[in-house]
Amino acid sequence: MEMNKRLFADFKSQSPEEWKEKLIVDLKGKSFDDLRWENHGITGKPFYTSNDLPPVIPQLSKEHPNTEAFGHRFWVNYQFIPVNNEKEANQKALLALQNGADGLLFELDSLADLEILFKDIELIYCHVSFRSESLSTEEIFNHYHSYLSNSAIDLNKLNGFVDGQGFHIQDIVTGLKTITLKTSAQTENYSKQIALLLGEVIDIIDHKQLEAADFFNMLSIQTHLTNDYFGEIAKHRALRLAVLKLAKTYGLEIEEPMLVSLSPQWSSEIDDPHSFMLHASTQAMAAIIGGTDGLIVNPFYKVFDKNSALAERMSRNISTILKEESYLAKNVDPSAGSYYLESMTKSLTDESIELLKSIEAKGGLSQLDLASFVESKTATV
Repeated sequence: MEMNKRLFADFKSQSPEEWKEKLIVDLKGKSFDDLRWENHGITGKPFYTSNDLPPVIPQLSKEHPNTEAFGHRFWVNYQFIPVNNEKEANQKALLALQNGADGLLFELDSLADLEILFKDIELIYCHVSFRSESLSTEEIFNHYHSYLSNSAIDLNKLNGFVDGQGFHIQDIVTGLKTITLKTSAQTENYSKQIALLLGEVIDIIDHKQLEAADFFNMLSIQTHLTNDYFGEIAKHRALRLAVLKLAKTYGLEIEEPMLVSLSPQWSSEIDDPHSFMLHASTQAMAAIIGGTDGLIVNPFYKVFDKNSALAERMSRNISTILKEESYLAKNVDPSAGSYYLESMTKSLTDESIELLKSIEAKGGLSQLDLASFVESKTATV
């Protein structure tokens, strides 16, 4: 210990100002501000120090309550399954569950025959979710509940979400979230995305005259991923914090709403599976480190148009590798204490709250000129 004390005493600590002065000298006439960058409404600095940490570092650890069964950090690896034929969808679901998936997302155009769709699937051991652009959330839930009522399944052990038209408040299957909100695709600015989602929460609770506690209990949030690795980590963390802050304004201390992250469809001009895996893995890592509860990696069908099963396997394996081989499931909050990420998290959270206040001052989201809001300049964070 004495040796360590003497060793470290030889190294003088440097202040941020001293680092900046040295950097300016090394730049040889180039402006320090030229090293700043902006992306998705975030302005980054050339370096960060402990001075950039917020006074109180938020506790964003996400540890699964059943660590013996699920490990310390758990997220759902979803397989997306279109339901055109119940028997074929069932076979695809079983194959996915046997090969790394622990969640199923069924795309419905009409109410399916659930006896066929769920044949041999143990619903309590995987997350089962539904998405539909034609059916209401209430229709889907009632149809699912009718099936469950005729079975011996313990409803308290079911998990998932319903992403249909509208929303539904229910307290029958509490692990099945029947309100799904999505971050806006109309702006790439992270703080605006968060502010718009918070504004939507307020509008729904107030205009529908809902009990805030019932709303938050049924809420799941979806967000699309980008290639902005550190920005996505900060966005996920800030989104989680901002929702908790909003719940507190209603006098509620809530568990975090379900957060599901979706990788976009592969749109690069390079139709290369290796490029796809690199991009999708980076996006998935950011979501996991940021604290997502569910991950949906869209398969790269364009390259594997004659072998869709391989495309789906590759997508599933991204999450599996990050969990089992990269050990991201062993750390409940790997970005905690990072000067850079903690600073960005706080800045995004604060900026989104300020933007929300400006939205509410104008009468709420329903009265907002969305086009002007999206196009307006905001203070970079």
